[in-house]
Amino acid sequence: MSSMLVCLYNGEQILMAWASIERHILIFNDQWMIRKRGRFFSHYLPLIVIVSYVFVFYIYVLFIFECENISAYNFPVCNAYPCYQDNSILGIWDFSVNNLLTGFLVAFISIALLIRVIRRKQHLNSMA
Repeated sequence: MSSMLVCLYNGEQILMAWASIERHILIFNDQWMIRKRGRFFSHYLPLIVIVSYVFVFYIYVLFIFECENISAYNFPVCNAYPCYQDNSILGIWDFSVNNLLTGFLVAFISIALLIRVIRRKQHLNSMA
C-alpha cells in the first residue's frame, strides 16, 4: 500500500512541476495556445509524456523489478519505504529526480513567475 502512495505522490509532484511551467506559457506566451499545433506541443504532448513516464516507471519498479519488501516488526515503522529504493540507481533516480528536482522546480518556477509578473507590472506602470 505504501508503494502505491509513493507512486501517486511522486506522480502528482511531477505534474505540479509541469503545471508551474505551463503557467508561464499561459500568462506570457498565450499565442502558443491559439493554434491546434501549438496547443498540442505546449499542452497535450508534455502531459502525455509525463503521465506515460510516471506510469511506465512505477509499473516497472512496483511490479516488474524484482525485490522483496522485508518486514522488520521490531522497528517503529515497519516496511516504511518500497524495496526498489534499496537499489542504488532506482533509489537515487526516484529520490533525486522525482522528489527533489520536482520540488525545487515548483518553488523556483513559482518564485520566478512572481518576479516576472511584478517586473511586467512595473514596466507597464512606468509606460503609463
